[in-house]
Amino acid sequence: MKQKILFAILKKWPKSYITSNEIKIQLNISYYSTHSLLKRYTRDRYLIRLKKDFYLISDKVKETKPNVFELASVLYGPSYISLESALSYHGLIPEAVITTTSATSKRSKNIETEVGYFSYYHVPIKIFHIGVSGILDNNSNIFIADPIKAIADIIYVKKKSWPNIIALSNDLRIDVENLQFTDLELLQKLANTYPNIRTKKVLNILLKDLDQ
Repeated sequence: MKQKILFAILKKWPKSYITSNEIKIQLNISYYSTHSLLKRYTRDRYLIRLKKDFYLISDKVKETKPNVFELASVLYGPSYISLESALSYHGLIPEAVITTTSATSKRSKNIETEVGYFSYYHVPIKIFHIGVSGILDNNSNIFIADPIKAIADIIYVKKKSWPNIIALSNDLRIDVENLQFTDLELLQKLANTYPNIRTKKVLNILLKDLDQ
């Protein structure tokens, strides 16, 4: 009986993923009954386990590719989409990004799943919320870095150092003209706030080149 109810719940569930606690609440069953049911459903591939207590719904994944940005935020957090994934989203780099890249205030981590690869890079808590905005993408709330914040994160986590904006453009394959729309106030705030001296130096170089 519970299996039939769960089938109906999964069919109507608004997202491509569900947690064990949500199933427990929906079915009003014990933790042990939930665990037993999930074990059976993952074995029979009705659900795909991505991490402890977190599952993709197989039929929904077959119909529509899951929103990897949304999955990134729930797989490991607090985090926001940044680095190459953010630059690709904003249309600043030409190629698609295979790995979904995020910044996190926790330790760096890589997660491999059946629906893609996710990389999380540690950034200082002091700058974590600066230059990050919430967007609505396919009814999902996602936090994503502003283009210059994504570049600042690349400088910080990948230890980049460019003598000028042309070198940045060549390295990241970003058209210099696209950088002319950079929020200079945000860039100045990032340069003032990042605790890393090298990152501050490079951001100030970019600020000087763009503020002309």
